Amino acid sequence: GKQTEQWMYESTESTSQPADRQAFLATLGGRIAAIEENWQSLCSQWDQEGLQDLYSRICELSEQSGEYELHQLNESLISIEVYLSSFVDSTQTPSPVQQEAISALIRNLRATAEAPTPEPAPPLPAATEPEVSEPEVTAPVAPVMSGESAEEVSKPATDILTLLSEHSAASPLVRTLAGREQRISAMDDADALVTAIDTLHPRLIIADQERLGEIEAVQPALDEVRNRQTNRPSLVFVSDDNDLQTRVRALRLGGDAFFVTPLDLPEVTERVLELSSPCRNETCRILVVEDDPAQAEFAASILRKARMEVQVVTDPLQVMEQLYSFRPDLILMDIYLPEVNGIELTAIIRDEKDFVTTPILFLSGEQSSDKQIDALSVGGDDFITKPIRPKHLLRVINHRIRRLKTLSTAIGGQGGRKPTGLLDRNAFTARIGKWLQAPQADEAAAVLHLIPDQYETLRERHGIGAMDALMNELLDLVAATVGPHDLLCRFDDHSITLLARRPDLQALEALADSLRSAVANGHITLDGDEVPITLSIGLCPVQGDADEAPSLLRRARRSAMAAQQAGGDQCHVYQPPPAAPELPTGPDIGKALAEDAFTVLYQPLLDLQGGGRHNYEVVLQLADGDGDLLPTRHVRELAARAGHLADVDRWLLGHALGILQTGTSDEQPLRLFVPLSTLPDETMLDWLQAQIGERGIKASDLVLDLPLPAVSREIEAARKAASRLYKMGVGLSLSRFSEKPAAFKVQKALRARYIRVATRLLKADRETISHIIHEAHEQSAKVIVANVDDPRSIDLHWSSGADYLQGDFIQQPLETMDYDFSQVVI
Repeated sequence: GKQTEQWMYESTESTSQPADRQAFLATLGGRIAAIEENWQSLCSQWDQEGLQDLYSRICELSEQSGEYELHQLNESLISIEVYLSSFVDSTQTPSPVQQEAISALIRNLRATAEAPTPEPAPPLPAATEPEVSEPEVTAPVAPVMSGESAEEVSKPATDILTLLSEHSAASPLVRTLAGREQRISAMDDADALVTAIDTLHPRLIIADQERLGEIEAVQPALDEVRNRQTNRPSLVFVSDDNDLQTRVRALRLGGDAFFVTPLDLPEVTERVLELSSPCRNETCRILVVEDDPAQAEFAASILRKARMEVQVVTDPLQVMEQLYSFRPDLILMDIYLPEVNGIELTAIIRDEKDFVTTPILFLSGEQSSDKQIDALSVGGDDFITKPIRPKHLLRVINHRIRRLKTLSTAIGGQGGRKPTGLLDRNAFTARIGKWLQAPQADEAAAVLHLIPDQYETLRERHGIGAMDALMNELLDLVAATVGPHDLLCRFDDHSITLLARRPDLQALEALADSLRSAVANGHITLDGDEVPITLSIGLCPVQGDADEAPSLLRRARRSAMAAQQAGGDQCHVYQPPPAAPELPTGPDIGKALAEDAFTVLYQPLLDLQGGGRHNYEVVLQLADGDGDLLPTRHVRELAARAGHLADVDRWLLGHALGILQTGTSDEQPLRLFVPLSTLPDETMLDWLQAQIGERGIKASDLVLDLPLPAVSREIEAARKAASRLYKMGVGLSLSRFSEKPAAFKVQKALRARYIRVATRLLKADRETISHIIHEAHEQSAKVIVANVDDPRSIDLHWSSGADYLQGDFIQQPLETMDYDFSQVVI
């Protein structure tokens, strides 16, 4: 085979040394405190000088956090930067609602900065001949089964092999994986790939669509060498095409995953890391239930060599006790056991709520198909007949654990439960969301956030390692106090969150008092000495189906911090802010939705580049009691106050889809821009995708327009929504776009096809306008200049290179789409 070349990832944005990064982190707390103080002063008395100072601090911190690869912190700062940018160099003052939104972003900044910060991976040295590590034996050789020795697990000389074309769509993924401490080697061709698998023992192979033909040519050799590995490496494909034929080709080549561009890098990276090592973050825990000690130890030795944690149970009557103390990720079960057989035991385990999704694999010499079906029918996940090759056993176990984690991420199920019995934050949040979808009418529920008051003082005195042990003791006390159906989560290093359900709010407050009392009298020790601990608790009641899990968590945490600031050892119940006063006059939005009472007008967009399409924006209006049409802004304000903003967005989008379905009498192709006020969630995106398919609409005829400030508050959610829209073929536009660098950071993350310049920039100087248009075109986005109200604006933006013009001066919104684009003269 040819020589391999170690993957080199070059960081053009970060040349800083680790010492610089540590120095930055050391000053981060003080700099955020200055930002918080700056913002509090602005809330008391708004002035442009103070705003400019705050904005400069945010921008500087944003740039530096990006340089030091502090990605979550960088995203939080970008959100604030974008939101503030619309008020800089403006006479506009934030409304109370906008001030609260900025305050929430700054609070989130503090929480993000206090989260544990991983060290960035150093650049990998180049290597023309990667060294191959000797096999590492981590346990004695197991007894022999059926004449075959148990195979040892080799430590790979490299983690990932790649077979990619030039300018591959998988390159950003590979660079991200290199930054996550993965050793990566790039292959020149498929023959070199086969040879490298045999010598380097990788955990994962990444190939792109353009190399499918090469891999097909060496498929027999590839299958042979992959099957020879004890830990068979996963094969991942990245493709620009999502057609069935390409996916089938990849599947037949033994592909374990198939990712379509544009990639959601954070999500795909985690998925790939799980494929390369299902027990990457924590040791997989396997419970072996087998009454024959020799057979049990043989299976256990194979699993231990694969770096899994194993608990052997030879007495089936002890299984339930071991389940709750060991909390396995998977159970390996024999059928024939004394006193209670494996089939009966599985049925009992499946009745336990905590283990309803835990994979159970039967490992038995039973050949009867009836018995095997019986085993599967009571809840077994697979039936493996003895004898089995060790590598095949490991492959099946790894696959089952990997699948469980994937399903847990998707639905927030029990698989997200930690071995200690806790739920991780993702699973906990998902479980809250699931409960909110079907709350029980006869019970009250609340999210409780618990903070130990003495945490900071004790951490300074004893160190972070000792505090982890203290938090584990605290968790044990809390777990012993809450009920069996309460959900418990270690929220971060120094706090605990739980979802509790009781008959009424008073019972929930009594639970908070019980938790404070249990901890205060709990005899918690630290470094061998008992330490006094008290709790500050924030309690946020679930008010109804309008609540969302992230909001409940934020409110509970905020209330706990208020309890701590008030002296600690107390519980604060979240009180919602007073409702906004009703508008003095205005039509009923709910009634308008039910009766389709809205009016839709159509305002043309002039395509200055001559694209040949008829482009319109749909404009929403509603008649008041006197029959006068209210402007869109007023309609959306009424909808927001009535809690129908997302419903109005869906109504308008449905209207636009109906137009695209029927088309127009004109032969020219039509494109509709639909302005939304809210970021579309997964439910709305699912609905949109189904509607496009059912109505036979060409997705590229539709563009969703989202306001940049709203997007900036939820960048990660916006990134996922943009990725969904991109895959559907639906266009994305960002409105209220400013000249600030933060706006282009968001555009780069979302890859919107269009941007609408903010109204305040209509009369900006030519240099500013040209800069915006140039930067947008560099990111392959087209520029829309809306609200044009005089001929000088037309000249300025047209000559600066804008792509579309729109405004009342050109043409006011029309009742029908009969604007004569051919007669336009500029």
